[in-house]
Amino acid sequence: MDSARPRQSDNQIGLNVGGKIYLTTRDTLTRYPNSFFAIMLDSDIPSDKDAQGNYLIDRDGEIFRQVLNFMRCGELVLPRGFSEFDLLEHEADFFSLEALEVALREAAGMSVGIAVGTGSTRSTYMMTREALMREKESFFTDMLDGGKPFPRDRQDNYVISRNNSLFHHVVDYLVRGGILNDITSSDLQQLRKEAKYFRLQMLEQHIQSVEFLRQQAGFHLHIHFFYSENGPCVAYSGKLRRDLDRSLEKLWKGYQIGNEVYAGEVDPKTMSKFTSASSVKEFFSTQTSKSVKMSELSSNCTRINVQLY
Repeated sequence: MDSARPRQSDNQIGLNVGGKIYLTTRDTLTRYPNSFFAIMLDSDIPSDKDAQGNYLIDRDGEIFRQVLNFMRCGELVLPRGFSEFDLLEHEADFFSLEALEVALREAAGMSVGIAVGTGSTRSTYMMTREALMREKESFFTDMLDGGKPFPRDRQDNYVISRNNSLFHHVVDYLVRGGILNDITSSDLQQLRKEAKYFRLQMLEQHIQSVEFLRQQAGFHLHIHFFYSENGPCVAYSGKLRRDLDRSLEKLWKGYQIGNEVYAGEVDPKTMSKFTSASSVKEFFSTQTSKSVKMSELSSNCTRINVQLY
């Protein structure tokens, strides 16, 4: 017997979905009696298994995470910015999860569908009206106000003929409050054009921060905080995280989005105690031994620039 191989109990079930391994329980998989999984586990028909004894299922391994979470929770809980509704609906149909199909239809009723791109490169994103109206004078507020006809497809999604390869960065900004995925310098320049087209002025400020921090790589430590009282907060840093003092890491956890630039979400409760640039400066002055230089930009949110040197 291979001692390194994990031992599964009678209630523990391993699934190999498109090459990704999931470990769950029989109780979770049989939660919906008429589903694919209930039939698979309760019937006498033999099922294919891999060398480790996991059930082999030839479906999309990435999207299956959402299917399994639904069966675990009994409700639809999707990550922010999730856009693969069409694929998830296909998986719900394949696995005979009628409850998931109903939940997806209800979610679609509360969301706005946007089809971005042209032809075969078009992708559909589902977003809340609240996220789309983050900036009050933007392209999206005009789109939703109903003042003039706007093109839609057969599924009633708004159709926008723009660069689909960059639109997920626009979604990140609208939903999560910043540029939070890896982006190249050339894509950052193209994203600035998209921000201008969609009239997202604060997104342009985020792009400006990322560009500035890339230029400052290797010099002083800069941190740019974007604080919004009624929305998500993010921070950007121009140094590697190992160069940050532990006191700074209490405020935010950064993830690399490009050469020498890190970005991360900040807990609004943490940021709420900083009512101005001066209060941020006071925090850094007491938490670090470095000198602090501050500047502040006010708009529909506040950008606070911290320079430690």
